[in-house]
Amino acid sequence: MTFFSSTRRPEVLGPLEADLDRTEQIMGQLERELDPSTRAELVSELIRLCSLIEDTMERSVYELLDDKAPDLASRAYEESTRLRTAMVPLDHRVRHVDASDVRRTDPEGFERELTELRETLMGVRAWEIAELYPFLTAIASDERPRVHAKVASARHHASEHPAPAGPIGRLVHKIGAKMDRYPDTADRDHAPPHRNVPLG
Repeated sequence: MTFFSSTRRPEVLGPLEADLDRTEQIMGQLERELDPSTRAELVSELIRLCSLIEDTMERSVYELLDDKAPDLASRAYEESTRLRTAMVPLDHRVRHVDASDVRRTDPEGFERELTELRETLMGVRAWEIAELYPFLTAIASDERPRVHAKVASARHHASEHPAPAGPIGRLVHKIGAKMDRYPDTADRDHAPPHRNVPLG
């Protein structure tokens, strides 16, 4: 399987550089990793990063395409939806489930859905490199700082949930993701103050 780490990305996607690099690293790790728990953890991280990237792109780059290249925008939304659709079944398997238990009941189904996700992600990235990146690279130099800033802002507010979401949905999923990551802190912050209750 070919990865795209050597591809030069458009300057305006700078805020997503580390996220895109990490998704490619995970794809490579999944080629080699055999431990079921580690594979489940990698899938969870891959879904989180791909969701963040797609939400960022939809709220910044694709809005630019809506104005300047509507046909390209239409295809971009289709590719994004295709990737999100491939992520959702695996997200249901890994979310709120301990990594050691993810593959226990249906390892074949997990691997089948993972293969579909990886193939879909490769197809989406290949399309972006062939069609989307040339358009973004050709953006006028005086316009690039504005687009770069918009991508950075969109990434800051992006959802890490694969399901398509409007503004309210993004907020709910973002709060949920933070609760998933810091459950103990969240429980402490919202727990009622402890009181000594006399016994008897």
